[in-house]
Amino acid sequence: MQLRILIVLLLSALSATASPSVGGMGDSIMEGYSHWQTAIAGTQGGDISYNPMYRLSVNSGGSLTYTNVGYPGWRCDQSLAELPWLSNSPPAQVIYHCGANDVAQGTAWSTVLASINSVKAYLSSIGSQMILDEIFPSYNFDDTQSATCRLWNAAFHAWGTTNNVQVLY
Repeated sequence: MQLRILIVLLLSALSATASPSVGGMGDSIMEGYSHWQTAIAGTQGGDISYNPMYRLSVNSGGSLTYTNVGYPGWRCDQSLAELPWLSNSPPAQVIYHCGANDVAQGTAWSTVLASINSVKAYLSSIGSQMILDEIFPSYNFDDTQSATCRLWNAAFHAWGTTNNVQVLY
């Protein structure tokens, strides 16, 4: 259900200004739940239909090309390592989804904020527009972690307003 909601939100965010390419980066939500592991091994496996960028392409009628650099378990700071990969063929928009693993691992908000600022600066330098996605709380989060997700999502929206970045919810 969360993936279906994400696809609808992504399509609505891109529908007015959709370009032929879009990028996704972040954690397992963006990655599509282990699809990349089988793709790297060159073996058949995984279910590409869980990859939100693939679903976005399908739902756009196949006219949208995509790049996806999402990895399961990654915190926001770990996704910074993949930024140079996006510069090979910069997509017009990059949808950035991170934060749940940061909450789960007790990362400080200041570290998350620094990572988001770094992503924004890098994407701007290669001519890509950043779209930030809210955190989906995990089913196994306790009340404190769920409250942190709500607090950080509110902070994402405030940051997005200040930095002219659309935040999907």
